[in-house]
Amino acid sequence: MNTEKVSKKQKGNDVNHVLPAVFDSVEHAVKTLKLDRRHKWEEWNGELSYPYKYSHTCTGCDGGGCNECGYHGNSITYVPVPAFMPDGSIVKVRSLK
Repeated sequence: MNTEKVSKKQKGNDVNHVLPAVFDSVEHAVKTLKLDRRHKWEEWNGELSYPYKYSHTCTGCDGGGCNECGYHGNSITYVPVPAFMPDGSIVKVRSLK
């Protein structure tokens, strides 16, 4: 009788799995690449990205308050951060436009 334990093949660890060059949708890319679902992933210029938000001193009033910053002295800026494939290239997504 053979007493060796046989390890089950883990789902998604197939060595021969080939990733597509361009994904059909944002949802498909996030699911296939197992990206962090806490981010709001979106297509931006054909690339998969999430908006990174940061605040800084307003450029119109230097912190004193104006119409640009809503009289708070700080301004909020969003910058798209791209997602990367395992090989280091940027993830491409087909645009629905």
